Amino acid sequence: MSLKRLLKTPTGEQTTEERILTMLIQLKDTSELLISLAYTALLTNNKDIAEDIFELEETFDGFHTEFELEVLRMELEEGEEKRRLGLIRLGVAAENLADAASQMAEIVLRGVDVHPLMRLALKDAEERVSRQVVDANSILAHKTLGQLRLEDHGTRIFAVKRKDQWTYDPRGRFKLLPGDIIYAGGYKEAVEKLEEVAQGKVQEL
Repeated sequence: MSLKRLLKTPTGEQTTEERILTMLIQLKDTSELLISLAYTALLTNNKDIAEDIFELEETFDGFHTEFELEVLRMELEEGEEKRRLGLIRLGVAAENLADAASQMAEIVLRGVDVHPLMRLALKDAEERVSRQVVDANSILAHKTLGQLRLEDHGTRIFAVKRKDQWTYDPRGRFKLLPGDIIYAGGYKEAVEKLEEVAQGKVQEL
């Protein structure tokens, strides 16, 4: 089935294949985010990030199970069984990445000191992931991501934590509120600027 046909169904309802595609993309993106967060936690020795990694990883495990069940429900033509197996193995690979992120986070939570060479290697990375709380005085507060157009400024919000609720890959209509914990990534300079904006220290992006 072509991608174009997959994304357009006559009834407007999701087919099994469309659900699998959506879930596979989310598994990929979430596992990548978890690894980035784990490196950030190691670099900054940030226990808050490490704890959030464990919380996200638990959610990821449940989502991965749903993905496997959906793959098993998928109807295949004769001789296409290997395609099902390939999808399941991709899901397992993503889960292995999530597990690896948890193991890295555990280093931080246990207070194990990271070797200076490791910190130096991470510090020189061009791209960063940052965890920031939206201050009440920040220009981010009470604005939608569509209004902020953060990607035009070299950053992107991957996830938002509001109390105990996680929103992964928030879109244009999502409105940020004071107290929201945002996880954003991008080039070092852009991320550092966003941190100052989130804290209310700078009033322009």
